[in-house]
Amino acid sequence: MQPNLPTITDWTQFWIQQAMILIGIIIAGFFAWKTWKSTQFNNQIYTDEILISARKEYRNIAIQFFDNPKLATMVKQCQEDVLNAYELACKLYLENALDKKSFKSLRKNEIIELFACRNYRNEPTYKRLHDKDNPYRSIETVYNEFKL
Repeated sequence: MQPNLPTITDWTQFWIQQAMILIGIIIAGFFAWKTWKSTQFNNQIYTDEILISARKEYRNIAIQFFDNPKLATMVKQCQEDVLNAYELACKLYLENALDKKSFKSLRKNEIIELFACRNYRNEPTYKRLHDKDNPYRSIETVYNEFKL
């Protein structure tokens, strides 16, 4: 009795099955990549909204502050909100949750100016960012990457 060897038809079916599996993997990979890019885009929109909102609120409060010195606490809170928004955006950038190329082109000058504070070194924002207990490490890391 001879062993049951695979026939050409069996090999053809085997390779067709393997090709179908490979096509399925490629299609799944494509959709995973599209989902990841979509998530990056949504994160980009979300961080843009947060940054714009925080800066707008800060400007509105700062304008009122000049007319009313009792609003100093509110201005400080708004500064913290702006720094927190930038910290979140920088953290997402470092975690590759944002498209690095578009984030860098949109935010490079803002982050360099925010961290360097060349024009206003006496402001609380500068002091807060350069304090040795600085909680805004992501901003500092992105600044160091962008200034090169």
